Amino acid sequence: MSKEYEYLDDYAVKERFISPAERITEADIINFCRSSRATGTPHTDVEYATRRPFKERIAHGMLTLSVGMVLPSGCSVPYSSFLPRSFIAFYGMDNVRFTAPTK
Repeated sequence: MSKEYEYLDDYAVKERFISPAERITEADIINFCRSSRATGTPHTDVEYATRRPFKERIAHGMLTLSVGMVLPSGCSVPYSSFLPRSFIAFYGMDNVRFTAPTK
């Protein structure tokens, strides 16, 4: 049986969870461009992107972060989430960095 998480203090340092995989599709990128108004050429222009350091179009960092935020809800621990039962709201993130592209 999976460990029950009541509070954040119930987690061990370096504890890991494996979430389901998610593929970011062409439609995801297009929809994110439309909803965020972030239509930069590294995300939308294939020809331009092939001449840039990543050699292909890349997904927005914020799109990747958004998808990553919901993946833990598919973990196989109590309450269908890695979040403790006492979780009320998402307060924020400090020191988030996009250190590599999502291709």
